[in-house]
Amino acid sequence: MIDITKIISNKFDGSSHSQREILKLEGSIQYNDSVDIIQKVEGKIKQIYSHYCSSLSSAKTRKHPKDFKDYIGHWLWANADKLIKNTEVKNILIKEFSYPSEPKINKGESYYYQRNNNI
Repeated sequence: MIDITKIISNKFDGSSHSQREILKLEGSIQYNDSVDIIQKVEGKIKQIYSHYCSSLSSAKTRKHPKDFKDYIGHWLWANADKLIKNTEVKNILIKEFSYPSEPKINKGESYYYQRNNNI
């Protein structure tokens, strides 16, 4: 089981755009430069968490999960095929967090509850 609290610092609240961009960059470097598969998974989680924080901060009038674990499966459904090139990393994340039965993110996007009915 992946422990998100060990990957994302409890000092990071995601409210600052610059904080989110730093975390996304840190995750990208970790994912791309590491040879260890767990380090790659953790790097990708940092990137996804940055997307989650951005989606949450812009959710003024729309419903949005308050828990990252409720968001990540939707993000994976919308983006895993395009944004996670390492098949082992992708499979670990999908096994851990699963695709939702009713996705709430459009393919290729990261904002929750933006999904069109015709997708």
